[in-house]
Amino acid sequence: VYMPSLVAEIGAVVEEHMKSIGLIHDPEMSAHQKALIAEKRKQFEERAKKKNEVTPAAVAVTGTQEDIAVTGDGTSFPPSATMCHKCSTKALVIMDGCATCLNCGYSKCG
Repeated sequence: VYMPSLVAEIGAVVEEHMKSIGLIHDPEMSAHQKALIAEKRKQFEERAKKKNEVTPAAVAVTGTQEDIAVTGDGTSFPPSATMCHKCSTKALVIMDGCATCLNCGYSKCG
């Protein structure tokens, strides 16, 4: 992981250590955030179905093994999704002109 300065790298090491000993916990998503992500995922999938009524053969070949390899839990994300730098899952899509992660809820626009 690239760190822009020595101070940032020291901070990242201290933060990682504090997480490993249990002083800092990663924030959990609330039920509202999970519902919003599910709604956005559904909207994106509906748009993708309308846009791509005929799926290319290369995309249709994706199977359960590839889904598990990409997302880790067998849930599939759109083939056009890119890697999210926050959760390291291939679930980042462009929705309403804004990069949004369908897995963790990260949004470049806020």
